[in-house]
Amino acid sequence: MEYQQRASAGQINTGGEATIREQLKNVQRLLQPIKVINPYAEIIDLPQEVFKPRRTLMLLLSFIETVTFYHQHQRQIRVNEDTKERYIETTKEDIEIAFRLMKHVLFSKSDELSKATRNFLERLKDKTGADKTFYAGTLRKAMRLTPSTMKRHLIDLVRNGYVHIKGGSKYRGFEYEINDYEEYQKLKSNIDGKLNDILGKIKMSGPVAQEWPSSKSEPLKVKTINDLTPVAQ
Repeated sequence: MEYQQRASAGQINTGGEATIREQLKNVQRLLQPIKVINPYAEIIDLPQEVFKPRRTLMLLLSFIETVTFYHQHQRQIRVNEDTKERYIETTKEDIEIAFRLMKHVLFSKSDELSKATRNFLERLKDKTGADKTFYAGTLRKAMRLTPSTMKRHLIDLVRNGYVHIKGGSKYRGFEYEINDYEEYQKLKSNIDGKLNDILGKIKMSGPVAQEWPSSKSEPLKVKTINDLTPVAQ
């Protein structure tokens, strides 16, 4: 909404945006197809809190390979002597970057609540204080939510043990109380600690030996930025 308001007020430099888009396109053209090998893949594991670990691990490993791919001009190009296939290897720095960028995704993958219900619960914590109860009708008006939305979130929170009914009745309204105001921070702290432990193991270990034969390195021949289509002024 803020962007729309600024654009309508003529405060957005649309010409500068077009220039940046062209520069990003030129950067993409510098990248060449090349295989990525992650020699640390067998060391990487996920915190136990993560739901659907097989799918999430695949997502994380793919993202690490993507980070390596985008750093291909800062990586040594190797050649498999048997197949003559060229490849680059993931570094410890690539994994550290991927962990930092994917951390919020791992948080959401470790949360049993949906994103909408989690956002509702965090807003609820801000609206109420510790050890204080609330009524849905009163809080719904303050949070500007429809009755059906409020009811759906509260049912989900009660079912999963984040909120409990302390009193009231269905006629005059139920009185609710949040069970733990620090649960999300504890979850993120646990995942942070385990990710740091994994990074520590990777930094202290060497890459896992590959089954491929010893390989030689060769430079990667690429176009320079000056060879690409110039940005329209």
